[in-house]
Amino acid sequence: MTDRSIHVVEADFEQEVLHSPQPVLVHFWASWCAPCTMITAILRKVTSADERDFKVVRVDTDANPSLLPRYEITGIPTLVIFKQGEVAARFVGAPSKSELMRFIDEHV
Repeated sequence: MTDRSIHVVEADFEQEVLHSPQPVLVHFWASWCAPCTMITAILRKVTSADERDFKVVRVDTDANPSLLPRYEITGIPTLVIFKQGEVAARFVGAPSKSELMRFIDEHV
């Protein structure tokens, strides 16, 4: 199983997410957050088998706190889909595998 996610820091966020030609699924997480770890495993399974052209990035909220108010991240884990530099969809909390698949299917 291939992990297609990349870690992004604030300095790279604009280039990797906002200027991306393809949709971007951003996983806002923290190392101490147990549900975040759970989502990471589910996200890896779901996206490694998905052949659509979209990018998956992970943003450590502890290391990049200035991104939180900018994108209204009030709790983690939060998944945000960006299209053409704009927020297209958001999921707060820990989705099940089927919820995550539906979220991606509806918004990517």
